[in-house]
Amino acid sequence: MRFMQTNLSKVLFFLLALCYVAGAQVREGEKLNGIAAVVGKQLITDAEVRAEVMTFQQMEPNNGFSDSELYDKVLDNLINQNLMVTKALEDSISISDDDLNNAWETALNNLVRRYGSEKRIEDVYGKSLNRLRFEYSDQIRKNLLIQKLQQKEFMDVKAGPSEVEQFYENYKDSIETIPQRIEIYHIVKNVSSNKGKKEQTLQLARMVRDSILKGDLNFDIAAKRYSADLATKNDGGNLGWFNKGKLVPEFENAAFQLQEDELSLPVETPFGFHIIQTLEKKENSINTRHIVFSIKTTQEDNDKVKELLIEIKKKVDNGESFEKLAKLYSDDKETKGFGGLIGKLTIENIPASIRSTIENMKEGEVSSPIPYNADPTKTAFHIIYKKRIIASHKPSLEEDYELLQNYASNKKRQDAMKNYFEKLREEIYWKRY
Repeated sequence: MRFMQTNLSKVLFFLLALCYVAGAQVREGEKLNGIAAVVGKQLITDAEVRAEVMTFQQMEPNNGFSDSELYDKVLDNLINQNLMVTKALEDSISISDDDLNNAWETALNNLVRRYGSEKRIEDVYGKSLNRLRFEYSDQIRKNLLIQKLQQKEFMDVKAGPSEVEQFYENYKDSIETIPQRIEIYHIVKNVSSNKGKKEQTLQLARMVRDSILKGDLNFDIAAKRYSADLATKNDGGNLGWFNKGKLVPEFENAAFQLQEDELSLPVETPFGFHIIQTLEKKENSINTRHIVFSIKTTQEDNDKVKELLIEIKKKVDNGESFEKLAKLYSDDKETKGFGGLIGKLTIENIPASIRSTIENMKEGEVSSPIPYNADPTKTAFHIIYKKRIIASHKPSLEEDYELLQNYASNKKRQDAMKNYFEKLREEIYWKRY
């Protein structure tokens, strides 16, 4: 199953590395030069297969397959992909323009991280980004169809307790030793500014808006002087075009309600109060500029939160359960219900922002309050609980049930997909040449 492309981000990451030849329609049974296989009305070219073989060899030079074995495996995988695309279309699964745009942005961001800049990408491929997007949009759409079909068919496939136990019995001797890990919890408290500070910020936003409307203040100058958005303030607050669903809901709802060139009343979002001007708008996209007034917290606000966390730390030091206190006090929705559990992590997988803190703590120790920067719209602090160090060991049901359940569920999904492909090969026309 190593060739199964179930991870969309990986598929998108390597799209532009493939010399992809777009599929064309052919008549059933018609054999053409350079055609490796036909699936329904889609063809797979020999050039396409060899391009993906070359890409795979570059990624995994020590893969252990002969050239003919690798070619067959890649071709078999491409046949399976096209079977899924055909099935998705038969099931009326569709891809919206927003889906396509988001997938392209993901692919582009991955390539920028790989090559360093958009200019470098264009230099490497000898084409503009617009040209690359045009050429590969069909393949991106196909991969999105595959992803949606997989979600529909296999999202709920999960190993139950008896299956996890059976998986463990079957594979316990071959599962790799689990490296040393650290079990880590935290309690997060967000800093809230006092009501007076919030009201002052709102009044300032109203005064600036009134000055712009009266002509006493230019919008561009006001953005440079007052806006907390460092990325746009020196460009007159220009945000440019955004598709629906890309902006925070409060901002987007207000912006779409405005007429072109109209100025909004102050709109509150997690970033503060915004004065919004809609420059242009279409049915599903909008071009705006804004001035954002952040509701700044004071040192007094920060100190109050840190004092609360110190009191919680004292409770733990006096024997109270950290997990119970996390469920009671933590503002982190993702971990609160699990008693503040961040995870059982190897040292290299611990976030860099807290790694040194964890390394310098003893088992069972709770840290002093430190900044928590997961949400850029909030100032927050957290205390960290280093519950225990789990020594390197062979997996066991008692210690590693969640990990084993993930392994067992992946195996169950792979088996289900194998059966699914066999079914599709009976239902949909396909032929290798």
